[in-house]
Amino acid sequence: MPQLVKGGKYVFGISLVKEGFKIQVPPEAYQEYELYKSNKIILFPGSKTSGGFGINSPLRLMNSQLSGLIDLIGFDAKTGEFSTKEFTITKMGNRILSWTYISEKGVFRLNPELAGIFGLTVSHRMVVVRGGSIGPGFIAKGPIHNLAMKHPELQIY
Repeated sequence: MPQLVKGGKYVFGISLVKEGFKIQVPPEAYQEYELYKSNKIILFPGSKTSGGFGINSPLRLMNSQLSGLIDLIGFDAKTGEFSTKEFTITKMGNRILSWTYISEKGVFRLNPELAGIFGLTVSHRMVVVRGGSIGPGFIAKGPIHNLAMKHPELQIY
């Protein structure tokens, strides 16, 4: 996994938004963040500068400083289920949260509404970066995105 600039974000690769808004998590990120431990992920918007979104598993979120978000989106830790439907948008101030399923191969999808909120279209290239201890970030625009697009050695998923 390359680091684009000294002291900068580590990049797992580039995820291409495919038909049906399907997105592949790079295998290294899938393993590092133990996304295989759940068949569901939580989506939350990225920064205004980078756009896109971050993902994490409900289990990982429960054991973090952001555990309060679990209640907001209706996750029941005992059953591993949500009381809200897939793609339900929950507002947290001026930010949103939602959830979706992830396959054993690390593929998930967005619905058209979430894709629009995150500023994505089919064939959009997102830079997948190490997003701290909780989950990877999927960067859609901005300086990091622009720099990564100049690195043809980054694998596209």
